[in-house]
Amino acid sequence: MADYQFIAGNELDPGSPVNTALMTRLARNPEAIAEGDPDAPPISVGALGRPTAGEVRRFFNAATIETDSTVFVPVYTFIPGGAGSFRIKLENMGSSTDTAPVEVRVDGVTVFSWGNLSGQWTPHSGDVSFNAGELIEVVYRGITAGYSAQIRNLEFLTDGEELFPVVDNAGNWSLTP
Repeated sequence: MADYQFIAGNELDPGSPVNTALMTRLARNPEAIAEGDPDAPPISVGALGRPTAGEVRRFFNAATIETDSTVFVPVYTFIPGGAGSFRIKLENMGSSTDTAPVEVRVDGVTVFSWGNLSGQWTPHSGDVSFNAGELIEVVYRGITAGYSAQIRNLEFLTDGEELFPVVDNAGNWSLTP
């Protein structure tokens, strides 16, 4: 890890000498910042970029998650860094008499509500826009006690930009190549 080294303002004044020590600090400090050196200035969350919805996978969970709860339960929640958009894709299935509703919420406002009655896996997708600090939630439930709802293949996709969680409430975020 590179060490962050302070550069005095007068070292950058016009006419100041350019020497090896200054050039080394100018080259190494960005590396130290990116690696999180405790002496380096912090990175602003807003500087992490503005993702746009696309087809490059940034998060994927292939697990089948099931509930028979009649109240909405979280599948995944997080607060992303900055503002932008991403595409969400998932499949859901309810028992043959249960619609198995799935909702995507941004700061408590439902932006998508999906369900099915088929007893078969049904794919869903949509583009989610968000501002800095907003809570993104994917929640689901069964309609009738004793009938289950399932979700699988949850993915978040961008146009190639990273999607950084500032707060990962599920505790299982991982960046995917």
